[in-house]
Amino acid sequence: MMFQLPKPMNSSVTLVRFFYVDTTKEKQAQVMNIWQNWLPELDKRMTLVASFYNAEGEELGIFANGFFYGSPERARKILQPFAKVEGFRGELESLSFLEAVKK
Repeated sequence: MMFQLPKPMNSSVTLVRFFYVDTTKEKQAQVMNIWQNWLPELDKRMTLVASFYNAEGEELGIFANGFFYGSPERARKILQPFAKVEGFRGELESLSFLEAVKK
């Protein structure tokens, strides 16, 4: 039995990563508040997972990773609320879906 997959709607995706390293509990709470208010109205083309952590050697931090099925420019606009919190570092890269999954 063989199946044929549909052709992808987009030839590329934007790999989205943002992080805050060596942050504070207050900044973690601020980012969590932004996340909770941002999520209900989020563009459905964005799939993102975030981790809030306290790692030995790194201390408190936040890491988010996922895909946006649109341009890096549009992804940057969607992430703007997080960029307002001091320490924000973002990475946006346009890749094929397969390349993005491999990263």
